[in-house]
Amino acid sequence: MNEDHGERIAALEQRMKHAEIQGAQNTETLMEIRDILMQAKGAKWFIVGMVGVGGFLAGLSHKLMPFLQR
Repeated sequence: MNEDHGERIAALEQRMKHAEIQGAQNTETLMEIRDILMQAKGAKWFIVGMVGVGGFLAGLSHKLMPFLQR
């Protein structure tokens, strides 16, 4: 093995170490995002329900609007 191959291997080892660190950081970030989404599961259904109620009330007010203008 000549010096050129040794330098290339050393550079490759450095890149692999950096990739391992990046992978660990990405895994940690994804776990945090997953935990946040799991906590918001109940809030998601509450928001969906409130949007449904708001849509119902908007439709009802639209239907009753002609009677209220008199």
